[in-house]
Amino acid sequence: MAILSIDEHDAPLRKALKVMGSRAKLGAALGISKQTISQWKRVPAERVMQVEEVTKIPRSVLRPDLYPKDRERK
Repeated sequence: MAILSIDEHDAPLRKALKVMGSRAKLGAALGISKQTISQWKRVPAERVMQVEEVTKIPRSVLRPDLYPKDRERK
């Protein structure tokens, strides 16, 4: 198994931020501060479902290590 670089891990987080427009907007949608989001290197496991809901980015994109595409519901 290949080890993912930090860039590969944080790309989904950057995508979520782009969809929402800013850390402040994502934080407001999740009920947390932008400072908390600034500490994330990737979407935390306990926040995946919430981020998926507000951004419409599939969990398999946000955290493919936890939600592989081959396990998605069809």
